[in-house]
Amino acid sequence: MRVASSTAFDRAIASMGQRQTDMVKLQNQLSTGNRLVSLADDPAAAAESERLRAQQSRLENEKRMTGFAKLMLSQAEGALGTGVELLQNARELLLQGANGTLTTADRRLIGQQLQGIHDELLSVANRRDGAGGYIFGGAGSAQAPFQQGTTVTYTPQTGQQVLGTDPVLSTTQDGAATFMNLDVNGTPTSIFKALSDTIAAFNSPTATNASSLAAANQGLNGVDAALERLALRRTDVGEQLRLVDSRERLIETGALNSQTRISELTDLDYAMAISKLSGLQTAQEAAMRTYSQVARMSLFDYL
Repeated sequence: MRVASSTAFDRAIASMGQRQTDMVKLQNQLSTGNRLVSLADDPAAAAESERLRAQQSRLENEKRMTGFAKLMLSQAEGALGTGVELLQNARELLLQGANGTLTTADRRLIGQQLQGIHDELLSVANRRDGAGGYIFGGAGSAQAPFQQGTTVTYTPQTGQQVLGTDPVLSTTQDGAATFMNLDVNGTPTSIFKALSDTIAAFNSPTATNASSLAAANQGLNGVDAALERLALRRTDVGEQLRLVDSRERLIETGALNSQTRISELTDLDYAMAISKLSGLQTAQEAAMRTYSQVARMSLFDYL
């Protein structure tokens, strides 16, 4: 009889101890809102949630990378748009300059306006990207990529800096492929030289009407070639921006799906947890009262 009573007491104490452990666990879950207080609570769910968190970290890194590329591409698109506007203004002036009724003074005035466009276009070509580089810095440049000497020259290594693999996104633009190496009547030249040659012809004191008209037409050919080149570059940048928008939507969807699944795996069902804790507390109180009463009993209580 003594052995049986001892065993029953041990079991009662163990049961109350287990309930106490379960209540502490539920209280921790309620305080954190997390169903998984330790990995042992649900190893499979814990492992999957860790994989999903690692995926979220990769998506966050890709989001930052894509955001940076989008900023660089947006700046390039803006610069190219400004360049197109300047070239269209230059084209209108050159059409005026091709008018055979203009005087030398008229063309000299047009030349001054073209010089302003030339200088502004050079400023656009040397525009900074806000991140320590240059929009048209090619493979990388520590100084302004276009240098004004006797003629404008492009100093960086040609090419582009890129980010990502799918898609590959440009963070710099190849200035040489944008403003230089234009094919004008079979002759390679830059838009800056095409404008400066026309400006020089308009300002020449020995210019004739015929030479001025020829210079205006040559300048028009250069501007048209540059407009076509900038339009192509702008289309390419626009396509990359479209890819960026598409990729950002995929990243947002992936991050949302991961977070939803993590919540399913780890978030606590508060209603169920509170109900379970209440039940355990009630059972624990009843067990403790019963144990207290039984523990005070002696052999004389049975006589």
